[in-house]
Amino acid sequence: MDKHDLYGVLINSTLLGGIIRQEINTNSVHRGEPASGAINPSVMSVVDQIVGASFATLDIETALGELTGDSEYGQFGWTITGDGLSMYGYKHVDGGGRAGASSHRKYNFVKGLVIPQTLSVSHGGDAVLSYRVFPAYNGSADPVVLTEDQSVPGSITDANRYTLGPCTVGNISLDGLRGLDIDFGIAVEQEPIQSEVWPRVVSIRSAAPVITIRGIDLAWHADSGGIPLEGLAGTHANSTIYLRRRKTGGSFYADNEAEHVKFTAAGLITVQNMMSADGRSAAEASLMMSCYHDGDNLPLSVDTSIAIT
Repeated sequence: MDKHDLYGVLINSTLLGGIIRQEINTNSVHRGEPASGAINPSVMSVVDQIVGASFATLDIETALGELTGDSEYGQFGWTITGDGLSMYGYKHVDGGGRAGASSHRKYNFVKGLVIPQTLSVSHGGDAVLSYRVFPAYNGSADPVVLTEDQSVPGSITDANRYTLGPCTVGNISLDGLRGLDIDFGIAVEQEPIQSEVWPRVVSIRSAAPVITIRGIDLAWHADSGGIPLEGLAGTHANSTIYLRRRKTGGSFYADNEAEHVKFTAAGLITVQNMMSADGRSAAEASLMMSCYHDGDNLPLSVDTSIAIT
C-alpha cells in the first residue's frame, strides 16, 4: 500500500504553494432499474459524472495573480486550456519521509474553469483562499487525466502568508476588526450533450460577491458617522480592504512596501448583527456588503502588490 499527501498546484508554468486542502471527486450517478418484473436490476451504468476538484491556498498574491481574468461576470475566473492545471498526490516512503523523483501521481485537467469560492481571515490568523475546479470534456481526453510515476515540479514558494489589515467601507474606517469573509458569489453552469456523461461546456452565469466583516466596535452602527439602519452605499473610491503580508523573520512588511493585497468594492452596506455577546468575551458586530457593477467598474477588484495607505 502506498501513502500520498498533497503538493502544490501547477497553473500553466506557475507552481502555486501554500496548499492546505485538496480534493478531486467524480460525483458519479449510476442507473439500473429492474425490468420485466425482476427484483434486481440486470444492467447498471454510469449516466452522469460531473468531475470536480477543489483546493485552498495561503498564497493569496500568487493565486489571484495567476487566476484572475477581466470579464464582466468572471473577473476572478480562469479558463483551463491545454495542460493548464495539475494537482498531485505526493508519495511518502514507508519508514521515511517524502519519496524521491518519479514516484508521484499527477492529475491533469485539460479543459474547464477555476473559480474562487471564499476568502476568509480572522484576527491573528492567515488568510485562506478556496477554489473550485469545474472540468469539462474536450472531445478526446478525459476531464481529468491520471499519470503515475511522475516527478513534481520544483522551486515551490511556500512562505507567503497574509492576515487582516485595515478596512474602510463607505468612507468609514472600521476599528476593532476581528474577521473578514469574501464570498465571490460566482455561479457556474455545466452543460453535457447527446447523453455524454461529462459536460462539454462550462460557463459563468453570474457573479455577485458578498463581503462580511466582523469586529468588536459596536459604533459601526450609528445614525451619524456610522452605518445607519437603512444601509449605506459604498464605492471603489471609499471602500478598501487590505490583507497585510507577513515577513519571515519579523512581523509584517512595512505599510509603504508594495507587498500587500488590496480589494476595492462597490455595493450596499448594512449592519447584519448590531450586537452579539455571550458574557465571556467582547460583544461583536457584523456588516454585510453586497457588491454590484457601478456602470464603470466590476463589483470587486484586487491589486496583489500594493502599499497600505
